[in-house]
Amino acid sequence: MASKLALRVAARFIQGMEFPTEKALKDYLHEHPGADKSKHTVDKKPGKSKGPSKVDSDLADREAQQSAKRKQEVDAEYSTMKELKQSVENDNPSAKKKFDRAYTKLYHSGESAHKAADKLLKKYKDSFSEGSQEEAALELLQHAKSDWERVSIDHARKQDKFTHEKLLQAEQTHGYASQLEKRLSAISKVLKDPEAEVD
Repeated sequence: MASKLALRVAARFIQGMEFPTEKALKDYLHEHPGADKSKHTVDKKPGKSKGPSKVDSDLADREAQQSAKRKQEVDAEYSTMKELKQSVENDNPSAKKKFDRAYTKLYHSGESAHKAADKLLKKYKDSFSEGSQEEAALELLQHAKSDWERVSIDHARKQDKFTHEKLLQAEQTHGYASQLEKRLSAISKVLKDPEAEVD
């Protein structure tokens, strides 16, 4: 019995596919050099797109603006932690408190980004054509969200303990929070311009 994947590939070969943009078709043909260009088309009918409405795009824009603010906060808290590192290592209690406070703010900013990612992923689930830039941006956001969820497990385990490894944990938390913010901004970017590159 043939697998579902094999059947989908065979159907594409026989029937061809319809792409939302000329760029999507061009990318597909580049990735599949043996594909028959005459069997694949670009959707030319206005209004038929599965893409989001203006209201949906506005939601993504608002999330991108909030994301930019959170990114600045995350970077500031991380810088504070790096500056306090030496004092913390010298057992300065005041520095430890400031360090822990900065880490908590850093983590909470990441959690806010996680919630925003979850909201956008639910909102746009199954909204875009397979192979579109919008779908690619959502997949990257999903991966960033999953990465954050792994980091948050470590945070929960080590939350009340101060260790000298906490700066390393903060670096990891900062990196994953920044990645979430980047992916949230990318959703807004591709909704405004479906031809935009998703990096």
